[in-house]
Amino acid sequence: VEKTSSLTRYSKILRKRPQQRTEQEISFLVSGTSHVEFLTSHGPGVHRDLCRVLKLKVLDKYGSLKINEFLGWAHCFYWVLSGNIELRTSLPERHVITASQKASSKKNKVKLGKAEVESLFKMVDTDHSGAIDAEEMCDAFGMIGMNVNLGQIQDLLEQYDDDFSGTIDLQEFMEIMESTLSGGNKIGSSSWRQSEENENEQIIDLEKDSCFGSESILGTNTPLDCVLMSRETSHLVCLEKTEYERILERGFDGTLAQKISILNKTP
Repeated sequence: VEKTSSLTRYSKILRKRPQQRTEQEISFLVSGTSHVEFLTSHGPGVHRDLCRVLKLKVLDKYGSLKINEFLGWAHCFYWVLSGNIELRTSLPERHVITASQKASSKKNKVKLGKAEVESLFKMVDTDHSGAIDAEEMCDAFGMIGMNVNLGQIQDLLEQYDDDFSGTIDLQEFMEIMESTLSGGNKIGSSSWRQSEENENEQIIDLEKDSCFGSESILGTNTPLDCVLMSRETSHLVCLEKTEYERILERGFDGTLAQKISILNKTP
């Protein structure tokens, strides 16, 4: 309920025009993005002004968004506020994926005993077959608070499914959980993989708190060129290059230098 309420508030604020956002709403955005390094790297004054011009893009479940210089949004920084998105591109070097400080500092503190793992297995084995598939495995990780996607689970199954049945039994499940919870399986981090449909295309999964696009703002001749495909309703917070450069040059209201001077003099 708390997460839904927070997401609703983000959506309400980010859909407003910059001039219509109240100071209280800006403070909410500042607090909510305090772990997003790209937005905070120039100090609190710039961070606050950047929060005034952030925008929201919503992808419906199974929706897609093409990003390139012709269609727009190619010079933007993106932060995944919620959802699960697949990024497809033939230029992965332009799409450096980073995690926010909050995400990268998370450590898996889940501890499960043998009986608890067995109970978890029985809960997701809804047909009582004694084996579970990738989707049921996703449900199991979700129940213990781990946000993983189907692609990551399928990678795990390839390692542990010795009989190539596409399912795992209780013993294999216990081995996976033991290794994952002890840090052996780096299930929380995505990596590039080749598309099965197009040999020139690379794919990477973007989860909550993933960031990309900083080079499209900071670099030269590095526009984004990709397709985003959403597996569920997803929300992206984005910052356009023109707004970023304007804020750095003179601030939202043209008084950034004056504000910084005041902040520097504050004991």
